[in-house]
Amino acid sequence: MVQVLNRHVVLVGMTASGKTSVANEIARRLDIVSLDTDDMVQKLDGRSVREIFAQDGEVVFRQRESQVLNNALSEEKPTVIAVAAGAVTVEENRARLAEAAQCGRADIVWLRCDVSALVPRVQAEGHRPLLDNDAAGTLQHMASTRTPLYEAVATRSIDTDGHDVSKVAELIIDLVSTESET
Repeated sequence: MVQVLNRHVVLVGMTASGKTSVANEIARRLDIVSLDTDDMVQKLDGRSVREIFAQDGEVVFRQRESQVLNNALSEEKPTVIAVAAGAVTVEENRARLAEAAQCGRADIVWLRCDVSALVPRVQAEGHRPLLDNDAAGTLQHMASTRTPLYEAVATRSIDTDGHDVSKVAELIIDLVSTESET
């Protein structure tokens, strides 16, 4: 028996919660495509997220992000989609995610992670423009405002604390896949 997807798996959650790494691991295990909305924005725009923020501001970045999220959710074949942490702050994106879940085109999986685990990750990465000053305070504020948004769009959730990427991918695959004899 082989595990397969019959719909998109969309990963949402806080910055540095592991969405991209987990999406890549799920895709590798199931031999499907993995998309990352930040990467898609950079490819579309030809600039890094940091450059878009610096030159055009967050509003322009969020517009590009909405565009690529719509493109990703429109993919015909089931895909794993790592959604940028702030995408849920845009009502249009929440509506699009809810629509995809309601019509059975996607499982929206919230990767829950304690803020205290996120701080060392973002400090090591250094490419997140919203966290340049006071990463811990900013993350705490983001968590308090975004948690209800993640809860609202998620059809499922996984607590990632204490689990490595491999284990989180395994838990998600078990939640959302079906078995096939192919």
